[in-house]
Amino acid sequence: MGKFSGENAKTFKSLVQKYVENDVKSVLVGILKKVAEDMVKTIDRAFTMPFGTDEFPVWSANLRDATGVGIYCDGVVQYFCPTKRASQGIKRGKGPFGATLLQQTILNGAAEYSRGIWLVLFSSVPYAFYIDKNGSVIGRGVGFFKSLENHIAAQIILNFKTTKK
Repeated sequence: MGKFSGENAKTFKSLVQKYVENDVKSVLVGILKKVAEDMVKTIDRAFTMPFGTDEFPVWSANLRDATGVGIYCDGVVQYFCPTKRASQGIKRGKGPFGATLLQQTILNGAAEYSRGIWLVLFSSVPYAFYIDKNGSVIGRGVGFFKSLENHIAAQIILNFKTTKK
């Protein structure tokens, strides 16, 4: 090792960090934005009004409205939400709407995802986990979240493969 190897390592590390900050992050965030926009279209198509499907149920449309994507890049939040469809709140026509809960949840995630680049899939109505695990009262929706998660993963891989180098 030469007497300049330590200085060379520092310089190399600094240049790599600048490259990541100036070039790589913008490409990654761009890819994630495409994926998030696709995800919103998928949610809009999957939770078909007025009744949904066995996989993606719709009752009041609050589960649909509360399902979306947040992108976080070093404390900057961008959210991607489906167009609001619910006409009544989640608690027997009263209470908050799914769209309102989703936006608040994504904003609250900024503290947890304040460093680095994150794409986070949310479904923020209080009963989303129950529907995903057990289904609705008429048995619809089991695994809806995992299905959306798989779609996101596939879209991320596809977008990385098709990104020009």
